[in-house]
Amino acid sequence: MVNSSVMALSMCTVLTSIMLVYFAMGSNAKIHEVKPLYDDVTGAPLNDAARNILRQARESESKASKLEYVASNHQVLTVQEEVKKLDPVHIEPGVWKFVMIDISTPGSNLSSKKIVRSFANLHYHAEMYSRAFEHELKALNANIRVIGGGRIDFRPEEKFISVYGYSKTFGRAPGCNEATAKLIQERFPDFQVKWSDDGY
Repeated sequence: MVNSSVMALSMCTVLTSIMLVYFAMGSNAKIHEVKPLYDDVTGAPLNDAARNILRQARESESKASKLEYVASNHQVLTVQEEVKKLDPVHIEPGVWKFVMIDISTPGSNLSSKKIVRSFANLHYHAEMYSRAFEHELKALNANIRVIGGGRIDFRPEEKFISVYGYSKTFGRAPGCNEATAKLIQERFPDFQVKWSDDGY
């Protein structure tokens, strides 16, 4: 009976120690970001990290249609200058998904600017948007809207680029691939640039 009591007391002490260590780590440990996950077939978000990216994109789109922006001419001009500095096209060799993003300046009657972003080793359209947003667009006080996306086959050694397919995550966007190909042709005038709405 005494041995059982001693064992029970020892187990309680061990469990208490484990819990104290756990809570101490919880208060001091760095919270790691969870990688966004998407369905390979439908492009639908599978976890909160992915849903947050899409929510952010949709909120930016909603902001573009609803925002009432009051600012001085200097502030508006500063944002316009920053938007103008953005490279219209960033693509990387290989076959990767892309997104076309529309950026407009709040409080301005000027036309918006469209940019194309395609990064190597990212596998989902929402990831392409998220990388562009975090690295280039977040600091801008601008209206941001994802127009659509697809795939880009970029072969620099052959001077060949093909734009095709669509984004299951952001939906089909008529004219997106043609407009993307036009921007790419302007950026790479010596390349053969083809486009199609076929494929995925």
